[in-house]
Amino acid sequence: MKRLFLNVMLFLLFCMFVTSLLSTEVSVSNLPFMPDVPKEHYKAVDFWADVYSKKYNIPRGIIDGVLYRETLWEDDFEDYNAFVIGDRGSKSQSYGPGQVKIRTAKSIWRGNDIDVTKDKLLYDVAFNVETSCKLLRILYDDMSKYYKKDKDRWLAALTTYNMGHNGFLIKNKKQPNSYAYFVYGYYKKG
Repeated sequence: MKRLFLNVMLFLLFCMFVTSLLSTEVSVSNLPFMPDVPKEHYKAVDFWADVYSKKYNIPRGIIDGVLYRETLWEDDFEDYNAFVIGDRGSKSQSYGPGQVKIRTAKSIWRGNDIDVTKDKLLYDVAFNVETSCKLLRILYDDMSKYYKKDKDRWLAALTTYNMGHNGFLIKNKKQPNSYAYFVYGYYKKG
């Protein structure tokens, strides 16, 4: 009960912070709106997706597709929820709107003075979205050794984002999976 109260308080503080941060209107048309989720919640994800997609030169539709897929498409989640914990019961859970694993985030931020924790990935939307964008940029650049065409590199990067390097290289034999096609289709539809 105490933990629930703390989580609600954290969320309310976060919403107040975001509301003050977003004094200008931010378009939330790229994310589906569920009436029972505060608009500030969408605005925060939308705002940080815009900021970090530009910083890491990720097409906005790619990060939107990843965030949409990671927070809405799973059967466990009825509504959009940035505070998602995925892979429940597994040893390597993923957290937040980008469904980032702690091990992956620590690897990405190695050498920086950032303390990567479950709570930071779960409740710090800006950090989670930035980590997702940074990971996508790393994966896209890494795929240049296999593919020259932009579409092929994105499909490979998205498959790797979803399955990890071993999943993409070994299990899928460098073939894109349905996750990658879904996100890339979301981007192209955009």
